[in-house]
Amino acid sequence: MMPISVSIERGGEPFAFASSVLDFVEDQSMVIAAPLGAEDAAAIHTGDEVIIDITLPNGIRRFTSVVRGLSSDKAGLRLDWPEIAERIQRRNFVRIDCLLETEVAYPNPETGKRRRVVGNTADLSGGGMRVILEEAPRAQTLLKVKVHFPDDVVRDYKGRVVRTGRLQTPQGKPRYWVAVEFLDLSVAERNEIAKFVFEVQREQLRKGVA
Repeated sequence: MMPISVSIERGGEPFAFASSVLDFVEDQSMVIAAPLGAEDAAAIHTGDEVIIDITLPNGIRRFTSVVRGLSSDKAGLRLDWPEIAERIQRRNFVRIDCLLETEVAYPNPETGKRRRVVGNTADLSGGGMRVILEEAPRAQTLLKVKVHFPDDVVRDYKGRVVRTGRLQTPQGKPRYWVAVEFLDLSVAERNEIAKFVFEVQREQLRKGVA
């Protein structure tokens, strides 16, 4: 999962350890890996305030939280969902480059009949995506989007075209990028996308791509 750095005051002295985000439920709680050393783990108590740094491609995000206990498997620390991190995440969703098969459906403005176009994502975030298509719907067009995630997971979303642009292709065939804003995502849907983004980002960081 997403690597992080955690610091806490212990006996009046700062104590830091490397960790990772194991799981989270947006607006409620998150679970991070506990320190490996038994002595270090025993020094952290329920109610302790911790400072967490997360390194993202666009910079470091720092926030504070409070320890609420151990996770059910005793391998992680359960923390309050941080208010500051929530505001950053909602204003500026982390975006990753990824290639996922995508189907876009929308009404033809001239005939009113529904068109279905197959393409691929260029990037994805909890707020929307950029998809590559053979044709570009007009700005503000409402869409139905079907995204094919790994392991045969398929998700349907509602979206709106924000802007479009034409790509230069060697073959000369028309290709367009279409920026789509997600609409009416549930908390569960946004959590699922965020977890996928974290996993891809972790892999990119491991390979030195991000």
